[in-house]
Amino acid sequence: PAHTAPTHSVAPAAGPEPPEVKELLDEAAGELKSGNFQKVVDLARRTTFTTPTARAYRLLVDAYCNMGDLQGAKAAFHRVAASDRRALTALCRKHDIDLP
Repeated sequence: PAHTAPTHSVAPAAGPEPPEVKELLDEAAGELKSGNFQKVVDLARRTTFTTPTARAYRLLVDAYCNMGDLQGAKAAFHRVAASDRRALTALCRKHDIDLP
């Protein structure tokens, strides 16, 4: 048989974000650019309870690494899309946080 990808994906499914989730994550992305990392965490986490998205977890890892929060970064990292992992790992390394 042809090689198939593992069926146990840990990242949330990619797809269109509901408008209320998109609005919160867009706001979180703006706060990230402004350096308001705790606000990013607050906004992104609100969306993960109802509609977990890879974008929310990417924002969380970025904010946690900028805050030097190893546990927070590691907890969110396993839900990040594979395509975002290399950049986040490099970003976090700059803050002395080593992600798997």
